[in-house]
Amino acid sequence: MLTPRLPSFFKTPVQKQFEYRPRYYDPVQDDLEERIRAIEKEMKPGQTTADVRPRMAMKFKRAKRFAESAKQRRQSNLRVIMIIVFLGILVWWIL
Repeated sequence: MLTPRLPSFFKTPVQKQFEYRPRYYDPVQDDLEERIRAIEKEMKPGQTTADVRPRMAMKFKRAKRFAESAKQRRQSNLRVIMIIVFLGILVWWIL
C-alpha cells in the first residue's frame, strides 16, 4: 500500500514495479515439439531442419498467395457483375 505524499514541485523517483508472470504447461506446444522431434528422426541422416524449413515456408507462402489471388479474383468478378447489373437497370430505366 502506498503512503500518502506531500505535494512537491520536484518529481521524486518512483520504484519500478516487477511484473511476475508464472510459467505454465502448454500441452499443445509440448505435442508440437514432440512431433518435430519425431519428424527430425525420420529425416535423412544428412538432412537438417534448416534444409526443410525454408521449403515448408515457401509452400505455405505459395498456398497463401493462391488463396488470396482466388479471393481477389472472386471479388473482382462479383464487382464486375454488379456494375453490369447496375448499368443494365440504369439503361432500362432511361429507355
